[in-house]
Amino acid sequence: MGILDYDSPVMETISRITDYVLLTFLTLICCIPIFTIGAAFTAKYYVSMKMVKGEEPVVFKAFFHSFRENLKQTSVLTGIVLLVSLFIGYDWYLIFKTNVEFVGFMKYLLGFLTLLLMMSVFSLFPIVSRFQITTFEAIKSALIFSLANFLRVVFAIAMIAVPVFVALWYFKWAWLILLFSSVTMLYFNSMFFVKKFKALEEANGFIQEDEGEVAEQ
Repeated sequence: MGILDYDSPVMETISRITDYVLLTFLTLICCIPIFTIGAAFTAKYYVSMKMVKGEEPVVFKAFFHSFRENLKQTSVLTGIVLLVSLFIGYDWYLIFKTNVEFVGFMKYLLGFLTLLLMMSVFSLFPIVSRFQITTFEAIKSALIFSLANFLRVVFAIAMIAVPVFVALWYFKWAWLILLFSSVTMLYFNSMFFVKKFKALEEANGFIQEDEGEVAEQ
């Protein structure tokens, strides 16, 4: 087998990296209308987790299949996330503008709530991409899942945030740094979610049927 043969390990690796880059750009473009951010991230993880499991989805087809299927629910979830984020952001603004005595305590409390929000959002859309679930159950499941995997989720959030600061420092190469980190973290986070979701399904007596559906044995 030649190194440049279509089915050689090198060419398969290049093809997979290309798929992840395409997936990243599709997500970025589909996030532009703001309210579609949730649908874009759900579709991104839907396709990425399929690739991690060894499936060979057509990126465009699979992405927009998930995007259309989950647009309504994820638009609601995106709205909720944005409202909560604005509320917390406004609270941070008030804290830094006031000299109230109990502000120290409020900083710690708000810091905890901010971290909790970030952790929940990190897990929310991958959960929606994998399970047929109501909006309330998705929020509750994301919160429980994040707390159950606290250290891994916090690490993942840090690994998403660090490249942003590095990109600001090396602004000339920002696009390349962010692209590389986005593709790398998407792959490793998808591996994490696939492993954890599979364990949850097995523990609860569920098996995968098709296209994101889960049915009880």
